[in-house]
Amino acid sequence: MKNKNTQPPTRLLAIFNASFWSIIRQGIIGVGLAIMSMTSFAGATSQDRFPYSDWAVEWWTWALETPVVLPDSHPGLDDGIVDCSIGQQGSVWYLAGKIFFGGKVRRNCSVPEKTTLFFPLYNSVYINFATDPTLTPNFCKGFTHDSLKALGEIKIKAWVDGRKVEDSDAHFEDSSIFSAQMIKPSLTESNLMAYLFGSTETEFPNWLASANCDFGWYKVVAPLSRGKHTIAWLVKSSTQGVLQNVEYQITVVAH
Repeated sequence: MKNKNTQPPTRLLAIFNASFWSIIRQGIIGVGLAIMSMTSFAGATSQDRFPYSDWAVEWWTWALETPVVLPDSHPGLDDGIVDCSIGQQGSVWYLAGKIFFGGKVRRNCSVPEKTTLFFPLYNSVYINFATDPTLTPNFCKGFTHDSLKALGEIKIKAWVDGRKVEDSDAHFEDSSIFSAQMIKPSLTESNLMAYLFGSTETEFPNWLASANCDFGWYKVVAPLSRGKHTIAWLVKSSTQGVLQNVEYQITVVAH
């Protein structure tokens, strides 16, 4: 549905650890998380110097650029025993919830030792089509504000090896505008936008998602000891109910 407003329509709002909860407000399709915290920041907090906004962009780049192996395999779609190494490189690996649609997911995989894990507890992305007006930082701020307001109060809980993470809702970020080069669909692979939403090169010339912005709550887990571990998180909205219910059974193996 094309929006007749001067603002671009928010069609694709998501979370890898995210859900796709749509609302229609003044012609804009949106997704929200919660009432925005006054501690919205681009980067790290004074207590934690991990650059959350920068890594959120890297996370979405991983999510959007990783192919969907047909018929339906992708790190944000798979359940059960999965391969957590897909698309990963370096000493920071990404985990995911249920991409775009949220809900319950249980995964079991292996991770090399000395690997930091980074993932969204709940996040959302605005993806601008080439046929839309130019995406601006001011529009992204408005998208964040309206989206957060739509879901009312958000409650976030996270656990590592059964122990509750006390600051699970501490790291909210809203990113700068970024791009992602998606793959061209073939008989064996596709990209998330084409696979889930039927997008075409009209919206994404040469399959480049050239202007996008994100917001969300992210978490960093320092390298775990060798052996078996559990990472889990639960996110609820006062207006939408359970958004994410995720559990990873992770085996840390020798590098």
